[in-house]
Amino acid sequence: MTSPKLQALALATALAWSGTSCASGPHSPWEESLDTFSVTFGERQFGSADWEPVESPLFVAANFQFEPETAWVDLDLGLALSRDSTSRIVGGLGLVDLTLEVVEGTAGIYKEVALGNSPVSLYAGAGFALLVVDAEVADAGATAVFGDEDTSFAPYARVGLQWGIDRNSSIGFDLRHVSGSDIGIGNVETDVDYTQLGVIFRYIL
Repeated sequence: MTSPKLQALALATALAWSGTSCASGPHSPWEESLDTFSVTFGERQFGSADWEPVESPLFVAANFQFEPETAWVDLDLGLALSRDSTSRIVGGLGLVDLTLEVVEGTAGIYKEVALGNSPVSLYAGAGFALLVVDAEVADAGATAVFGDEDTSFAPYARVGLQWGIDRNSSIGFDLRHVSGSDIGIGNVETDVDYTQLGVIFRYIL
């Protein structure tokens, strides 16, 4: 029969091991390469002057990162929407509404690095974006005077900084840039290259 001292030692060892496992388990918000879901809100700035006065739309984006087995980086899949609309007086048409909407799907890689034992982490990513651009001019009666759309395939890069809030969530800033896009709207050849800054909310799944 096991002595009370050995039973007590076994219980203490089990509790200590359990505590260590919880402290270093897979749900720490600062541990690398976990499946995560994030939502980002912010403002986007198009580089081309062709989009004035709708060159600074607000955007919302959702991203999902997951780590394939044996990989040292995560895969990053995303979907984003930006939209800007304003009214202008145009000769011959009077007051018209100008609208620019961009729907964007992305796929790339993502790597996060914790800063020591602090709740702060840095990340970077890169990949390709498929951008669907819809531009429209409508008169006061909401009748489309002009409308056209086009698509473009372009590379992107992103970096960010995050602070852990609790075991499963964090908040931070996300900076993203797209370049090399090429579209045609009407008879105008232009691009939808942009730089955007947003606030990112992330949750570990």
